[in-house]
Amino acid sequence: MVSKKAFQVQVESTTKFVVLEKAVLKLIRRIFSDEAYEQKGSLSLIFVDDEHIQNLNRNYLNHDYPTDVIAFPLDDESDDLWGEVYISVDRAKEQAAFYRESFRREITRLIIHGVLHLMGYDDQDLAQKKKMKAKEENYLSKYSDILI
Repeated sequence: MVSKKAFQVQVESTTKFVVLEKAVLKLIRRIFSDEAYEQKGSLSLIFVDDEHIQNLNRNYLNHDYPTDVIAFPLDDESDDLWGEVYISVDRAKEQAAFYRESFRREITRLIIHGVLHLMGYDDQDLAQKKKMKAKEENYLSKYSDILI
């Protein structure tokens, strides 16, 4: 009998930002459950600065500017690695101040946004943006007890 590995989250940071992996895993598992999405493999969540995310944005997406979050689906045959989500701590700080939100709430929103991208949601046109934004707001509201 082949046993399935439990879904895991690895958190890394190239900044001084510290995140609780258990809180991230709890949030993502709840979203998976709500979306009826299979929990398999692992997710790498990497917190970086603007310079790092701008390099990723330039090299992989041909956009030469920093962005708040980039998600890379990495579906390999072994299903060991589900994807990577890079979050700019610098962008999160600026956006939190601009929108008058707490930094932790903005980080949580960006995690949700990245996970939704890995689940196949997109925000390339207005209809997609509205749908994705509504899902973000729903999960932020529904799971406000799990601020990262």
